Amino acid sequence: MAGCSPIDSSSRRSPVDEILRQSPVFFRQGPLSPRTSEQLEDGTFPQSPVSHQSSEDGTLIRSSGQHLEDGTLRRKSPRSLEKLEDGTHCRSPKQLERTYSELKSPRSPRSPRRRRFCRMHQIVLITFFVIILNLTMFQFREMTEIFNKSFPSQSTDQNTLISMMSNTFGKSIEAKDQSNTESNSNAFSSCLLIKDDNYKLPEWLAYHYTAVPLKFLIIAVDPLSSTSPRRILEFWNTTTDMEILLWDDEDFMPTGDNLKKEMETIAVSGVIAKAELSKTEAEKIENIKKHRVRQRHFISSCLHHHQNNGRKWTMLIDTDEYLMFNKIDKNRTEFVLNYTSPIQKVEAHLREKEEWLTKIQKKRLDLPNVGNERIADFIEKNKLKLPWVAEHCMPLPRLFFGSVESPDTEVQKGVPKKIDASYFNTLRFRKHALKGTWEHNLYDKSIVDLSRVRDHILDTVFDAHRPLKPCQRIRTPVFDSVHSRITRIDQTLLRVHHYLGTWESYNSRNDTRRTRKRYDELANVDFGSDDDIRPWVGKFVEKVGSQSAELLLDTLE
Repeated sequence: MAGCSPIDSSSRRSPVDEILRQSPVFFRQGPLSPRTSEQLEDGTFPQSPVSHQSSEDGTLIRSSGQHLEDGTLRRKSPRSLEKLEDGTHCRSPKQLERTYSELKSPRSPRSPRRRRFCRMHQIVLITFFVIILNLTMFQFREMTEIFNKSFPSQSTDQNTLISMMSNTFGKSIEAKDQSNTESNSNAFSSCLLIKDDNYKLPEWLAYHYTAVPLKFLIIAVDPLSSTSPRRILEFWNTTTDMEILLWDDEDFMPTGDNLKKEMETIAVSGVIAKAELSKTEAEKIENIKKHRVRQRHFISSCLHHHQNNGRKWTMLIDTDEYLMFNKIDKNRTEFVLNYTSPIQKVEAHLREKEEWLTKIQKKRLDLPNVGNERIADFIEKNKLKLPWVAEHCMPLPRLFFGSVESPDTEVQKGVPKKIDASYFNTLRFRKHALKGTWEHNLYDKSIVDLSRVRDHILDTVFDAHRPLKPCQRIRTPVFDSVHSRITRIDQTLLRVHHYLGTWESYNSRNDTRRTRKRYDELANVDFGSDDDIRPWVGKFVEKVGSQSAELLLDTLE
């Protein structure tokens, strides 16, 4: 007989059969299906009329099963069961072994908790693959941009580029890198709020592009400004690898009641006294308040933008200010203000800082000259050392330069022949205030490492000097409102040069705070000369070429 014969209980009973017969699990399952039903006396298994049916030709028809009286569901019969002559089915020894192994370690149905876990596992896998795909596409776009920049399809002269950019740029001006072979990973970014400063902008851009280097810049123009820097910025974008965005009030300023509420919180009594304004000049006072609100919101929005784009060190200075290495004065004329406090906690804090400050003072002896090493490269090389590792917001002391003239030979010293040094504040004006004092130098300016600042910290900006909470009361703690925002000249490796310029340039801006009396008070300051900044112009010419340097240093007006 083809197939399998009934199993003789007395002669052909295998050890597996004996185990199955004696297994309490086997009998406990009951006659739910041929796989688990009890073996009959003749060695066969009873056929389930519901789970298996035979057709006229003797073939086996599978059924989906049905519910029994006790509410359980019949299992589907295995396809491998063979049909005997009497219509019953039997199992082979191998099938019985497999049945025993299944009974020995039965698979329990998945619990709802396990099903939820599986679904979450699938979601995590899908999310992971989506992220990988996006990163791959982003890298592909970067490679495409690099290829396009390395192999431009055609060369275009500068005037044509300016015309093209003027026709296509809207609010934002995005940089086009034509010959960028330098890494931007440690390049600086900046936020710049300007008003009628076109004559200062080319010098400011050229210096920081060379000495820092500055690569990412956002500029907002005061709505009361009578000039626009757009043409200058377009030319810099098409000629260098800088990325410059031009914003207006619509990009960051509050409006309506929100603006009025913030203006009500602005205290301007000190500014009014300095500008000699009367309380009846309401419009001018309102403009000052609005400027303060604009300043805070612009800095906050700008810092958020740079942080979202992965930028690190960002400087917050003006167009008349220049970031510098803080080398020790060769004439040793620095003034160091000693802070004292009766509070024991503060004195202990000062003692803890003593070793740190000693190390910084020694490092000032070895600071590089401008142009020999860029500021960003110096920071990257020493990022795990003091003070960089301990301070992610660095208030920097300012050094003020008046308008006292120097002989032409001194002004032109070290400057390439085709460059007229008298047009540049950093080369023309060499006389400065006493280093380390409050008078003339005034409050600090700051640089911030955005990679170490939490996002919500950028929402609150205090002022333009020490804008964020991490910048407040850093280094030496003092308690009066003035000196709490002044950094000792011997406590930092960087400083900011601040240039007054000529009366014509000072008066060209429509600003009620800029009076002739105030200018004369500042102009004649002379506590020595400083030429540390001078080498930048020669390095700039080397970097971009003499022809491009002449064009970039022109105001294009």
